[in-house]
Amino acid sequence: MGMKLIYENEFAQASILSILILYLTYLTCKRIPHSWFYELDVAELERLSNLYRQTSSEALDEIKNWKKSNLQEEMLYSKSKELCIAVMHQTRKEKNFLLQTITSMLVRNKYRANDFDLTIININNVVDEDLSLLEKTVKIEPLPVEESFLTSPAVTSDAMTKEIADFLRVLKFMQNKNCKHVGIFEDDCLAATDWLDTTFESIEKTKKWNDRWLYLKLFRPTDFLGWGKENVLTFVFMAFLFSLIFTFIFAIFLNLKNFLIMRKKAMSVRYPSIYSYIIFFVCGLIFVKFTNRQVLLLDLKESVSELHLGYSNVAVIFSPTYISALYYYIFNELKSSVENKTPIEAKDTMCNKFLQQFNLVELVANPSIFQHIGLKSSLKWKEGHEEPFKFIKAYDFKDEHSAVVFNPQRFSIEDQLNKKNGN
Repeated sequence: MGMKLIYENEFAQASILSILILYLTYLTCKRIPHSWFYELDVAELERLSNLYRQTSSEALDEIKNWKKSNLQEEMLYSKSKELCIAVMHQTRKEKNFLLQTITSMLVRNKYRANDFDLTIININNVVDEDLSLLEKTVKIEPLPVEESFLTSPAVTSDAMTKEIADFLRVLKFMQNKNCKHVGIFEDDCLAATDWLDTTFESIEKTKKWNDRWLYLKLFRPTDFLGWGKENVLTFVFMAFLFSLIFTFIFAIFLNLKNFLIMRKKAMSVRYPSIYSYIIFFVCGLIFVKFTNRQVLLLDLKESVSELHLGYSNVAVIFSPTYISALYYYIFNELKSSVENKTPIEAKDTMCNKFLQQFNLVELVANPSIFQHIGLKSSLKWKEGHEEPFKFIKAYDFKDEHSAVVFNPQRFSIEDQLNKKNGN
């Protein structure tokens, strides 16, 4: 009776086909990193983390030996006014990633001392193992001390407001360096080979947007469609497209069934009903939701593109035009929240609001120049919350499985040029 009902009922057949399509999608996406269904290989993440750590430690030792014979007591990368980068470091309870971050930036770049200014900002003023290892190789500065609202107990007593205040103090510190471009990086990112040349090329390409860009993100995580208002049209269009495909498949199924059974009789063409189409439209919505936007909807051809992420400030170059205005915007939002005792929004959210208020664009590098390697957040207000790692990892990072290796030939380029020029 049940089989006969399914056989004769088109609605039941369409429902079964939709379930089958979604189940096959689930099985397929379990093995694709660009999917909500993707299952992380924790053991592989741990293996890569250990690889980066061990090889970074070895590479740093080689850098120190090279530095003794070439630069004496000078710090690496400390003279440029073209690009100044601050790496905000806060000691973590479990693993630190600062060593990997800094060492990858040093060795995966053709060494030229005047290329950029690199400073580690020690947020909590604790000298941990990574800071001790990096001492005398790169500049390490404490978080700038100032008697102001940003250091008042009303701000520093709350973990989230302190994080925002720390960011503002670093932003102001970097502004005072008078660099053409300012970058603020987190302490758990890994640089790709030739990252600096690629970054300068990306900065050059921002000229296409004139002064309409707020920041250039060098890390682009796998981006998923949310259910927000900005994605409604995209959802409807893609769901409509896939529902047409599914309906076409179903129509073939209906007519093929009739042809096989009634092959000796005159056969009329059957079309799926509106109810079947509604089922496939819902199926299309779910299909789009749980497959990756990058694969289905967004194919970034340019090395720098507009893309609204609204988060993932892992490695960011700020526009020199708006950096001061951004500082005061966030400062005023923070002050208003603290004085009025209203809930404060996250730093990334405030940056996003500033961007929208002034009709600016967010730019991303493609492929990602940096990879996020932290497994847990170092922020106090996020303690106890596991990071959804698949949302904060770039799957187009080219050096994912590469060790951090010191190459003395890349570090000798400047010396060779000096000798050639008789300097």
